[in-house]
Amino acid sequence: MAKAARRFVRGAAPFTLLTVLLAGCGGASDAEKSSGKEATGGKATVGGAGSPCALPVSFELVKDWEADATDAATAAPNPQGTVSLVCEIGGNAAGTAGLLRVWEGGTEKDPQRALKAFIDGFVLRQQSADYTEVRAGGFKGAAEVVYTEKDSAGKAVAAKYRAFAVGTGKGVVIVHLWGSADAEAGLLTAYELAKKTVRPSE
Repeated sequence: MAKAARRFVRGAAPFTLLTVLLAGCGGASDAEKSSGKEATGGKATVGGAGSPCALPVSFELVKDWEADATDAATAAPNPQGTVSLVCEIGGNAAGTAGLLRVWEGGTEKDPQRALKAFIDGFVLRQQSADYTEVRAGGFKGAAEVVYTEKDSAGKAVAAKYRAFAVGTGKGVVIVHLWGSADAEAGLLTAYELAKKTVRPSE
């Protein structure tokens, strides 16, 4: 995907992602690599060896969801400069509009503080934000936020949005559901799977 196609506009509606087929782990056949499935278990993951997104964490993907790396050196950072966009995961091929976006970096080590700085900087018209400490996959002390926004006229929007953050030895990783889980049930399925299976990359 061209760099320009990956840039985001703050406050914009979710867009359609031009997807790149997810490569499998080392040792997988060409067919397995093309489908994004590992040679063992048949489950697609992102973040580990052979993934298009090199991350300090990895997690499972819903079938037919596909990942595409972004260049942290050139991608627009979070407005507060806490983290940079490094990976986009889309459900287009599965018939789901929306994305999981992965952000990482920054100097803040505490997941909840990093997540709050991210949301405060990213969400233009924040209405409410509920932060909780959660267990995310292999990480204790992870943080999650469920938030709502106002529309351009200042009216509250019922749709809920969410993100979770985990701390690693290389800073914080944030997985942000880019789209309304209320409107697209498949988005919530993908998000919850990522939160349940996230673990340090090997």
